[in-house]
Amino acid sequence: TNWPASGLYLNAKVSISADVMRVGERFSFLLAEAEEWAPDQLSASWGAESLKKGLARFREAAAGRPPREGLGSLISPGYGPAIAERPVKELADWLAASFREPDREITKGLRWAHSLLGMGPGLTPSGDDFLGGMMIALHGLAEQSICRSLWASCRRCALAAGNRVAYAHLAAAAEGLASAGIHQAMAAIMEDRTEAFGSTLDGIDAIGHTSGWDAMAGVLTAFDAWIKAQNH
Repeated sequence: TNWPASGLYLNAKVSISADVMRVGERFSFLLAEAEEWAPDQLSASWGAESLKKGLARFREAAAGRPPREGLGSLISPGYGPAIAERPVKELADWLAASFREPDREITKGLRWAHSLLGMGPGLTPSGDDFLGGMMIALHGLAEQSICRSLWASCRRCALAAGNRVAYAHLAAAAEGLASAGIHQAMAAIMEDRTEAFGSTLDGIDAIGHTSGWDAMAGVLTAFDAWIKAQNH
């Protein structure tokens, strides 16, 4: 649809009621039958061993799938773009240290999250999607306090960047919400459900231009840091 040619324009008047959202003089979107969505709860059966196995098998199944653009290639260690190498490493080290000492406020490495904001292509830049995936993983790991620290550090920079769409996605991720495909892939990895990888990989492909894979790179980076902390 060519929205501008159809009459949709910047600063058009919008009105919202319980049943309908009206935009300008020509568009209305029915809300009466809309349902509030929430991701399925993770199984209580997952643990360090299932996560380790799920990670290894997911990486094997995903080989060759991430696009060259963006940060999706980071799901295979050593294959990410050089510009992201240091920020991702420093941030991963900060996560591992925070996992090891959850009661201590650790700031070293956290500032590197700022350099990821706005990095890469897309309406939601790859670096933003990466950080969003990391926050989703932290919720999955029941590490909400670490997620809050990450979001508190990123929030002002993300808002200053002026990209309201990317900011809205990051704010949702800070609350543990992302595209259904990301939640499905994360659950399949944590629970080591290899039979679900085929459909989850297709679901990741379908999220934005590179956003699905950018977010999954953040998810896997957080998982790797958690396992590193458990081994320590």
